[in-house]
Amino acid sequence: MKTLILSFNTYDWIFYCSDKVKENPKSYEVMIVCNDNDKPIALFPKLCKEARYLQRKNDIEKVGKTLKLQKIHNLRMNDGCIDIEKLMVSIQLSVIIGGIKKIIYQNVDILNQLIPKICKLLNINCINFDEFSSRKLVEFELIGLP
Repeated sequence: MKTLILSFNTYDWIFYCSDKVKENPKSYEVMIVCNDNDKPIALFPKLCKEARYLQRKNDIEKVGKTLKLQKIHNLRMNDGCIDIEKLMVSIQLSVIIGGIKKIIYQNVDILNQLIPKICKLLNINCINFDEFSSRKLVEFELIGLP
């Protein structure tokens, strides 16, 4: 089953989903919504926006290669002015063309409103990062891990 991981920003999907991706990388694609270049990089606060974007892109490419992901793409939308129609069409096309059967998405307002509607329309499953994470914790408790 092919799964789309939909992250609002560059790095959050790694924390929530990388362990599952590592188990079966061919089953996952990652779509990042925002280009995330307004936030400074900790050790380099004076980098320009394009340099920040390129650094984050490089980081994600390295993570993708390490996890053996075949597809990671960034829609490069600005956090302050998301084009909802463009976002909807991009997600729907990715689902239809990519044969996606499930979406795991970041728990942010815009995605919480949009993704369940898209999934209902396309008759696929969805779960947000928080629910996904909670399920992982329950699974660990059931098998006796701390």
